[in-house]
Amino acid sequence: MRYSLKQVPSFKSIRVPQDRTILVYDRRLLQASPAFRRWAKSFPFQFPVKAGEGLKSLKSFSTFTEKVHREVGGRANREWTVLAVGGGSVGDFAGFFASVYKRGLKLIHIPSTWLSAIDSSHGGKTALNLLGAKNQIGTFYPAQQTILVRELLLAQPAARIEDGVGELVKAAILSGGTWGKRLKRPATKQGEWLWRNLPQAIKVKMKIVASDPFETKGARQVLNLGHTFGHVLEAVQGLSHGAAVGQGLLFAIDVSERAGRLSEYDGMAFRNWLAALGIEQTADPVRERDARKAFLHDKKRGNGQELIFILIEKMGRVRRQPIAVERLIAVGIETGWVC
Repeated sequence: MRYSLKQVPSFKSIRVPQDRTILVYDRRLLQASPAFRRWAKSFPFQFPVKAGEGLKSLKSFSTFTEKVHREVGGRANREWTVLAVGGGSVGDFAGFFASVYKRGLKLIHIPSTWLSAIDSSHGGKTALNLLGAKNQIGTFYPAQQTILVRELLLAQPAARIEDGVGELVKAAILSGGTWGKRLKRPATKQGEWLWRNLPQAIKVKMKIVASDPFETKGARQVLNLGHTFGHVLEAVQGLSHGAAVGQGLLFAIDVSERAGRLSEYDGMAFRNWLAALGIEQTADPVRERDARKAFLHDKKRGNGQELIFILIEKMGRVRRQPIAVERLIAVGIETGWVC
């Protein structure tokens, strides 16, 4: 199935067969986006959901699927489309539904957050949670299309921009090349800056995904750059994902230097570049026992007490390497990330 990315100025520019579309959306958008509310009125089959990790439960999925089936079960077939409008949890949930209902419906994502626009709405992963563990049930089910709506994304609160920046910078490091090296963050109109750079960052991710679509070769693991310690900060300190990834990139520089993959000179160059993009070490130190617990729950664990860590060697070149959890904690203590 071919995948396409489309940027449009407004909802008015979107053309879908409304009478054969199951619209699944974050119910908060009815208040947060008058433009979405007006546009959504014309869809006869629409299903608002409460976004968040609670949505991605088997109970929620069962209730939702039964409701949809009661309303459209006699009409819907595999030519119908699930149109998911929301952030990562809505995309995961609606994507999983699309992959299994009627043995697979068409899928289109319209991300409503910078984070989902740059990351989760691309790559084909769907997921539900199980017994408190994230993303234990899921499928690889690429959307036919992701539509980025300018009026929706630029209406987000300014604080949400940081969620996009972390993933944008990660993509720049992975890509190397002219785009990454020339990436500069403006003092104003940062939403416009993110909007302009979204296609290039998404292109980086999709190139990696295409080389390992079902995560069988390990190549896709490089997308976890910055995520190992980022997930610790999310779990322990409640940082947003994008902000945590930004901090995780700095931690990755520290680990890469001590693993002999990055010189001190190049490490400092990376830190200066990140600082210019608004990413500096701001997180409070994590207690050692909390860091160890979070590391040991990481889904990227290798054998026993090791994690598959993504080291930085230079712009455009990273390396997957097993590293002992105790070694990561030691680096964290030495550099002030862990206490």
